[in-house]
Amino acid sequence: MKKFADDVGAEAGEFFTPPEVVDRASDRARDAANRAEIEKLALAQELFCGAVRSEPKKKTSIGLIPQSWDLRSVNTVVTNFEYGLSLPP
Repeated sequence: MKKFADDVGAEAGEFFTPPEVVDRASDRARDAANRAEIEKLALAQELFCGAVRSEPKKKTSIGLIPQSWDLRSVNTVVTNFEYGLSLPP
């Protein structure tokens, strides 16, 4: 079976069979996808938690909330309360 060089992560002069090259490429792609998922989660955490946590808080009747938030009654936001999302027959 013919062997090929795999320049990424291989020692100089190291050669691999086609299935080995495919396996190595697949492993690198999976590792890159895993790293991207971790970075995505870290970014989401920073955006949704870090910015709010560092913001000064104000005291309200329900406790401390970020200063940029407004405390409103649920009735001012939701106009129709129903049990779940199902419609009656």
